Amino acid sequence: MVVKIVRIVTGLLNVNTYIVMDVDSGKTIIIDPGGDEDTILSKIEELNARVIGIVATHLHFDHVAGAKSLLDELNTDFMYCPLEELVDLKTHYWLARLLGYKEINIPRATVYLNDGDKIKLGNTVINIILTPGHTPGSITLLVNNHAFVGDLIFREGIGRTDFPGGDWDQLVKSVKEKIYTLPDETVLHPGHGPDTTVGYEKENNPFIKV
Repeated sequence: MVVKIVRIVTGLLNVNTYIVMDVDSGKTIIIDPGGDEDTILSKIEELNARVIGIVATHLHFDHVAGAKSLLDELNTDFMYCPLEELVDLKTHYWLARLLGYKEINIPRATVYLNDGDKIKLGNTVINIILTPGHTPGSITLLVNNHAFVGDLIFREGIGRTDFPGGDWDQLVKSVKEKIYTLPDETVLHPGHGPDTTVGYEKENNPFIKV
């Protein structure tokens, strides 16, 4: 199963939006559409991709700013963990306005993703891992040796936990038990900034070391 991964940096806060496509079938998901929908759609057309869902690793406004218009255009499912709804969406709208987002619409899920669930893209299987801490329902998507971690962990950094629903102890637990237990060569694709690996973070992350 060959997977093509395309990263597009989107929106006011430079979110890493990922297009993940099973090459044989063309079936594709979009992860964390932070805006710049026309750019995303152009890439989807260029790849001749068949989008079967849009996935939010969490519901912070910068990661879902482009979701509504893409859903309208692609007529596909919107997926996230139901634990994200523990935080009142009004809080997300307030944060969005505070940081310069004039208009934001966070759609409700049409498909909920829970720990242990799988998304099938042809012969490619994406495993859903619940990794709370940054938000209550933050998820990591694992496919082959690639993990899409949202704002859980960055290269030499971690996600903030001072927003409503954040929990430092949970975040540390998620990183140590769900991320650092993956093979060292696993590539981590974060919500912001450059890729890294499990092995590199175990040795170099100043916030959470083994």
